[in-house]
Amino acid sequence: MEDRAVKYAGYPRVATKDAFNNVQGSFTALFEVLLRRLLGLSPTELRSAPFDQEARETGRNEEIEAVQSVFPASRFDSDSSILSVPLGTAPATFNIMYAADHPYPESARLPPYYISSTALPPYVRLHLTAEIARALFPNGERSEGEGICFDAIEAAESAWNKIEVDGPPKIEDVLYYLLPPRAVDSKVVAPPLTGKTRPSARVHRGDTRSNVQILREFENLRSQKAYKIMEEQRSHLPAWASQAAIVKMIQDNQVIIVVGETGEIACYWSEHGH
Repeated sequence: MEDRAVKYAGYPRVATKDAFNNVQGSFTALFEVLLRRLLGLSPTELRSAPFDQEARETGRNEEIEAVQSVFPASRFDSDSSILSVPLGTAPATFNIMYAADHPYPESARLPPYYISSTALPPYVRLHLTAEIARALFPNGERSEGEGICFDAIEAAESAWNKIEVDGPPKIEDVLYYLLPPRAVDSKVVAPPLTGKTRPSARVHRGDTRSNVQILREFENLRSQKAYKIMEEQRSHLPAWASQAAIVKMIQDNQVIIVVGETGEIACYWSEHGH
């Protein structure tokens, strides 16, 4: 249960564990609580008034049939009671749970749903999840008896189109209510250090060569036959063709994030005279 919320939906594990402790093991309630926290909504009673179970099943079956007729790639897993619909414009999937302990669509409660993706980072998945809720449930509630799938898919794709134009949201904005910043007590002051400091027992001697000497030695190394053989092998690595772009990116930015499995970045940096 917790793994699905963390690995698939993208919720932070600390927030998931905290929510799980308050839902008494209910998978459906876990996603409801997390969604409300994601939106900054106050906790609410997760019990529903009596409802017509036959009407609930009829509404669910009609929604599933309608979605699968419009989105042939969608899939309903009868074991988990989850309908998964790949989005058309975004590398992500909309998932809605038809849990036995939830009255959807015969209730104003928020239905348990989430966005999954193997390509998008967790905070972007959560952003799309939140944008669906803001579009469909502006007050944290919904109209009884109405399905949400088509409107949710449209809202998710609209949010993704905005990301492609304006760029992704700030991660701190997405997680603001899930992981609020810790309060700092300005009255707590660390006591001053007293006593004598102990000298370090080890002396670390740095490289005394100048940059010119290092570069000259490196150029001499590159002229050797063994290095040329090694360099020819390196030319087949995935990052080789992008080394100039990578070096320029490092030069132009204070912080960059490189995702990959090679250790070539440091080599490219030094080989370009840095």
